[in-house]
Amino acid sequence: MHELSASNQLLEKHLPDAEFDRLVKGQKLLHDCKQGNFDKLRDMGLIKFPKKRKEYTLTSPEKEKEIREKCAEVNQLREDGMMAAQACKHAGVPYQTYADWCSRFDIEIPSRKRMVQVKRVIELINEGNRISKVAQKLHHSIYSINYALADKGYKYNKNKVEVVKL
Repeated sequence: MHELSASNQLLEKHLPDAEFDRLVKGQKLLHDCKQGNFDKLRDMGLIKFPKKRKEYTLTSPEKEKEIREKCAEVNQLREDGMMAAQACKHAGVPYQTYADWCSRFDIEIPSRKRMVQVKRVIELINEGNRISKVAQKLHHSIYSINYALADKGYKYNKNKVEVVKL
């Protein structure tokens, strides 16, 4: 019995009744918020919902046209073999801005697989280079070169070390 009164005195010393009641009310508010009972809390004046903002338009049609033209320029440079950062620097657009524009306006960013210069690959292979050597020279994977060749209607014949038209 003495142990209970000692522990009770210890709890009372660290957490008075008023403090305990305040914590319970706070927990009740938190519980109500988690349960989604916002209507009662709003009616009580405890919370306010933010006002809805009007739709924010980023660009005018003229500006959007300029952006699309700039993205097309960068994409063309990339398809001609430039890396993305180099193409953006050449076009005068920061890379992150270019990526954001492409995302915002649903512009497809060319992948490295499509950037393989098929004519150059055919040239190198027909000179007698194996596809692995060509991949090293052009900084592409063998897979991406085969994919690009197939996309253009060609196939690498590893026995004869040549590219044939399908």
